[in-house]
Amino acid sequence: MVAGIETPAPEVLRAALQLIGTRDDIDTVSSSFIVVTDMMQFGHDGVFVVGDGDVIPDPDEYQLADIACSCVERARRTLHIASPKVALLSYSTMGSDRGAGADKVRKAVQILSDRNVDFIYDGEMEADVALVPAYAADWAPRSPVAGQADVLVFPDLNTGNICCKMLEHVAGATVLGPLLQGLAKPVMDLSRASTVDTIVDTIVICCCDA
Repeated sequence: MVAGIETPAPEVLRAALQLIGTRDDIDTVSSSFIVVTDMMQFGHDGVFVVGDGDVIPDPDEYQLADIACSCVERARRTLHIASPKVALLSYSTMGSDRGAGADKVRKAVQILSDRNVDFIYDGEMEADVALVPAYAADWAPRSPVAGQADVLVFPDLNTGNICCKMLEHVAGATVLGPLLQGLAKPVMDLSRASTVDTIVDTIVICCCDA
């Protein structure tokens, strides 16, 4: 199902949960966006998967870990990124600052470690450290992700949603999504700002998932 041009996101999600339901192998329904930029030096040749920007207002550490796993699945399936590098973002880098928000992200990183996931991840880290090699060398020199992340996990819905819309409207990026994840069948919740091209691309992604 592809919906959302004239329907608020909560209504699309409510219908999907009631009629389709969730997958058996994941506890968290969330969303991801595919962000395509012309900045080839960042991400996977300028392309990123980011989450969550549409579903969970304030995910806890377990939900953040689930979001990271779902975003990696999206990166592998749709973008064919063989070895995604996941940065769990915060206002702090590797303990440089304290606070409940940064602590939550640190706990999510520990949960991924406990799960022994099959992808590369690190955090907590600031966005510039995740993306820019020079900052990564200064602030996280031993990180396998810093400076080369192509999957970005935001700490809450505010930051994820705002960032995607700023990238689209200010930086001129192509943003596909929200692509819902964790449901038993593919559902895509279009942005009300979607163009014909992004609608067609989203339909293609949905069909490939199916």
